[in-house]
Amino acid sequence: MKKIILSLILFSTVNLFLAQEDSTEPENSTFQSKNGFNVFPEKGDFAVGLSMSPIFNYLGNIFNGNTGNASPNANFMSNPQLSSPPNHLFAKYFLTDKTAVRATLEYGGTDNQNKLYIQDDAAIFADPLSNANSEDMERSISSTFILGAGYEMRRGKSRIQAYYGGNVFFMLQNSRTEYSYGNPFSELNPTPSTSDFGTNVLAGDSRILVDYDGQTMGFGIGGLFGLECFIFPKLSLGAELGYNYIYTKTGQSRYQYEEWNVDVAEEKYEVESPTSTSNSWGTVNPSANFYLMFHF
Repeated sequence: MKKIILSLILFSTVNLFLAQEDSTEPENSTFQSKNGFNVFPEKGDFAVGLSMSPIFNYLGNIFNGNTGNASPNANFMSNPQLSSPPNHLFAKYFLTDKTAVRATLEYGGTDNQNKLYIQDDAAIFADPLSNANSEDMERSISSTFILGAGYEMRRGKSRIQAYYGGNVFFMLQNSRTEYSYGNPFSELNPTPSTSDFGTNVLAGDSRILVDYDGQTMGFGIGGLFGLECFIFPKLSLGAELGYNYIYTKTGQSRYQYEEWNVDVAEEKYEVESPTSTSNSWGTVNPSANFYLMFHF
């Protein structure tokens, strides 16, 4: 019922906008408003969008009686053909009045540090009553890079236009966890005190120095189809569907660890898991989330 009500509101609003502007269509198919502004995007225009989901959620909460209904946020539109969280930039550039290239870019990462106090073994060896502490640290590092390009073609002479085309994507992800310890291995201290961060302490007093997750690389290719209704000059309300094939490959995961061997500290490597691959295909964005697209 809520979807039906929202749909009625949406189309009533669009009809109201269309009724408020008399537009003429000359024989050269340049659709203009009554003030002489071109309604459709033109060669050389850029386009960025805002997701309509926060607005629809806001309206839906009004109808279901939600008393904690916060005002909608202005969320920039992500590429509808990527199902990952929308942390990337997405824009279009019109090569002609009827064709455009699409670009997607994301480069981001995290660097989180978690420190714990542990007794200072050297200080306690010198003074058993010492309360001195040293620090152990767990550092988690990750990065994501996504690059995509696409091409779309448009058709339609009224305010409602259809577009279709294709996209290709490339993705690269890396992550690792590093550990540093305040109490080193030594002949006087072959079993140093070590903080347990959850997975860093191994059997036999060994401990992990670096835990490498396998690098993930992937690419995707697919087609898209969308509809846009130009409610104002160069401002459209639209929705998009797609069908994609995505391939990913994740390399070996391994860790580097240290242990005491008779009279010396040794560093070794251990493989955790082999290389794996994934193939997936199907429709993308089947709910056809609405968006507002601005052309300038």
